Amino acid sequence: MASLLKVPFILSSAIMQQIAFTPPNIPSSKETIPQTFNERVFTRLIIYGFPIMKVIYWIVSVAEVAIIASQTADSLSVIQAIAQHAAGHGIRDTPITFPFILGTTLAVAGGLVRWWCYRSPFSDKFRIIRAT
Repeated sequence: MASLLKVPFILSSAIMQQIAFTPPNIPSSKETIPQTFNERVFTRLIIYGFPIMKVIYWIVSVAEVAIIASQTADSLSVIQAIAQHAAGHGIRDTPITFPFILGTTLAVAGGLVRWWCYRSPFSDKFRIIRAT
C-alpha cells in the first residue's frame, strides 16, 4: 500500500522534468550568433538529447505507475507477469524512502524554479548570451 502513495510523487516529478527540459522560446534566425564547433556540438546535444531524455523519463514513470497499479488491482495481472518475466523475480512492495522524497522534491523544485524564471518579468535576464 505504501507504493500507492508514490504515484503522485512519480507523476509530479515527471511533469516537472517535462517543464525543466522544455525551452520557453526558440530564438529567431536573426537573434542567433555564429557558433564555434564546441557550441554546435553542445547545441545539437540539447536539441536532440533533451527530447530523448523526456521520452525515457516518461516511459519509466508510466511503467512504474503501471506496476504499482498492478500490485493493488488483481485485474492487471498481465502487467505483473510481464514485469516479473523482465525482472526475473517477483516485484516487491517498496516503501517510500528519504532519498526518494529528496530526489522528487529536488526535481519538482527545479522544475518550478525554471518555470518561474522564464515566466517572470525579468525573463530576458535568463537568456544565454555569448560574450564577444
